[in-house]
Amino acid sequence: MRKLNYVSILLAVITVLGLTSCEENEDFQNSESKLCNQLWVERYNITSEDHCTHQLEFAYNGSGREIFIYQRYYNGYLQTPYKTETFSFTWYWQNDNREGLVLKYGSNDLIYFDDVWVRNDYLSGVFDGVKSTFTNSVILN
Repeated sequence: MRKLNYVSILLAVITVLGLTSCEENEDFQNSESKLCNQLWVERYNITSEDHCTHQLEFAYNGSGREIFIYQRYYNGYLQTPYKTETFSFTWYWQNDNREGLVLKYGSNDLIYFDDVWVRNDYLSGVFDGVKSTFTNSVILN
């Protein structure tokens, strides 16, 4: 009798584990909650004197902004920005896999953000043909 109880419990545990393994793990899937309402920042040098801070913002309603902040180095330090460009876009996922974004600027000006990975602190992928990693601005401060 006792052996039958152990077998029943073991079968119930195996069944429960088997069913939960079929569910998608939200931790590894891109989502709006991970992408939106963050300021994503990528910094790089354009030349030995010029620096660019590239920012992306995505909103839940499908709107977004792309910002470029240009600065020059003087005596090894970045100076006050000499130029800032801001562009508005609308965005959507390329498909249900949520591994690619389409950013639409104006009439038919599209930028593709492929192989997208959104994590708490990083947004990476191939942005308009260039491998890029943006960092959540919260951890940059």
